[in-house]
Amino acid sequence: MAHRSGGANATPRFVEISSSAAQRALYTEMVALDAAATMLVPRSVLGIQKRKYQSQVIEEKKQLGIRNNALDSELEQEKQKSTNARPFREPSDSLRKRTMRAADELHEYLEKRAEGRPPDAWPNSNEPVPSPERKAAIKLSQSYAQETQNYYMKHFKDRLMGIVKEYESIGVPRAIWKMISNSACRV
Repeated sequence: MAHRSGGANATPRFVEISSSAAQRALYTEMVALDAAATMLVPRSVLGIQKRKYQSQVIEEKKQLGIRNNALDSELEQEKQKSTNARPFREPSDSLRKRTMRAADELHEYLEKRAEGRPPDAWPNSNEPVPSPERKAAIKLSQSYAQETQNYYMKHFKDRLMGIVKEYESIGVPRAIWKMISNSACRV
């Protein structure tokens, strides 16, 4: 009659080392083989067959141990690779960085330009013939606005339009730029 030694509450002799799926499977196999190796064989089969079976079980346990050690080694190598990997460094010429740099430069220029800005003076339809002082103020205001516009066209327009085109080429629609510019103007 076959029975287990140690009873139903016998604890396995192996302790699980890692939580990876492969090692859990090996652990389950090893526990099953351990249980099979500790089973008592009927007396009629004792002798050569028992020793042959036990040596097969022992050999299988050795092979599982070797596979387990190989998996442990492989896992350790993967851990080393992940700790030795360099963190991602964004290139200095990335689209995001170029966008931020151009926006910062434009913002800085417009802030400096606003510091020396003359008071706004535009022609008024209620005053068909403005006074000489008003004409001078209108001319100064318009020339200042034109200088700002000319500088923008010369130094920023092509670069900013190129950035917008680059965003469009990767799937960012122009409508988003309109929403961003409208919200930025309200701030």
